[in-house]
Amino acid sequence: LTSTIISLPQSESISDCSTIPLERLENLSKCVETLSDKISNLEKSLVTSEDVSCSRPSIATQDHKMDSVTPNTRSPHLIGNNEAPCKPLLSYKENAISNDLKTSLLKHVRDSNFTSNKCHDVLYYGEYSFKTEDITCPAQGFPPVVADLINAVRPKLSNPDALINACFIRRYTDGTRHVPQQRLDDPVIDPESSIITISLGPERTMVFTDNSGKRSEETNLHDCSLLEVTRHSQDFWLHELNQNDSKTVSFSINLMHLAPHFLQSTILIGDSNTARINFGAGRGKLGAWMPGKRVPAMIIDDIPDACRIGAYRNIILHAGINDIKNPFNRKSDTTIINSLKQKCDDIGHTYPKAKVYISLLLPTRSGRLNHQVKQLNNMLLDFAYMRKNVFIISHSEFGDILSDNFGRWDTSGEHACPNIRDTLHLGKKGLCKFATDIKMAVMGRRKSRPDVFAGSYRDALTQGSHERAIPSHVNNRYNPQRRDSNVRPVARGSSKIHHDGYQAHP
Repeated sequence: LTSTIISLPQSESISDCSTIPLERLENLSKCVETLSDKISNLEKSLVTSEDVSCSRPSIATQDHKMDSVTPNTRSPHLIGNNEAPCKPLLSYKENAISNDLKTSLLKHVRDSNFTSNKCHDVLYYGEYSFKTEDITCPAQGFPPVVADLINAVRPKLSNPDALINACFIRRYTDGTRHVPQQRLDDPVIDPESSIITISLGPERTMVFTDNSGKRSEETNLHDCSLLEVTRHSQDFWLHELNQNDSKTVSFSINLMHLAPHFLQSTILIGDSNTARINFGAGRGKLGAWMPGKRVPAMIIDDIPDACRIGAYRNIILHAGINDIKNPFNRKSDTTIINSLKQKCDDIGHTYPKAKVYISLLLPTRSGRLNHQVKQLNNMLLDFAYMRKNVFIISHSEFGDILSDNFGRWDTSGEHACPNIRDTLHLGKKGLCKFATDIKMAVMGRRKSRPDVFAGSYRDALTQGSHERAIPSHVNNRYNPQRRDSNVRPVARGSSKIHHDGYQAHP
């Protein structure tokens, strides 16, 4: 463009066009047309560049200013045209059962009473009753032939010690009977389990399609074959059993592990204070009705990618204290919150049916650090309020500083005494209270979101319900003249409630 403009003829007087020779006017006209064409090409190139603004710059453009590069903030499991993060199949094996076992199974199913629906007939055996495809299946024990089938296929599974307590048998009277597109993502299925399918009869084709609908895979299910998929893959893949022209009866047998306890399946992702919280039944554990596992995450950036978490109904995040404890080498609070926001958004997009709980930071023995804890907790509250499926686990009974009652003790000497050198970790009573707060929130015995429709989450926890304001003579923050340290507003996580809606310090 610069060279074109320089080549334009210079005229002493633009208004006096009569003095300009005709030849120079023609040259001027040609230059204007050339300039117009170049401007048009430039506009087209700018429009095209908008479509690839999120792509990584080439090596040739590395010397450009970083401000001109648009950062890629998309979820890592969405990159690549929403490509599924896992394969639809875990394994497929032919001739998984013997002919004698096949004969016994066919004899049993032919003498059994199936429940019919639109696409196929269903027969169920299991430890717990189950409702599927608008059919309620009562609990009934395994017949001997099904127990023999489970024992026969165990050595061929990815985990031979896997728990199996349910068996679905589907009957297809001909090729028109099929399985419509679906996913086995029932919340009562063990999120860490595998789902096994045994096929009996003529060959059928199963089609797997990812959530985007752009990718599909086909698998031919032969007679006596074994197909194994994970429960985790059901969140990213749909499957269907196609119709064909066969006139022969065929069967498919699904083996899985399910229980009503998995309605509250939980994964706890957190720092060292969560290390001694144990899942399972028995004393000192969270109980049989809250199954799950713990994943270490010392800082917020250590929280696993959403696609690696698993199909848990409750996802608890407790991290952040290690992000702020070092005053000389730490990220800003805004950067920490933005990182957590991205993690929560990815989790919500990947597992829309799961609840995400943010456990607020616990107080420490350090006054300087507690001030930063309070600031970050306030930002966590405001952030959680703006997201519908994000909930808060508060720990208000710990107070503003980690007391000797909840902190770790030193038992190495002759007499036990508070371990004042350990400013962060909980002791036995503190861990018990910490685990109770988590369990009460997950099991729904304690509110994780207040009944408010406006304002911030922090204000909601401080001021209570939106239908009534805090009396000015009660809250010291609004009435500095009142210095009653035994009274404070009710926060979620409180256990001792007075008749006027306020609690005493523990």
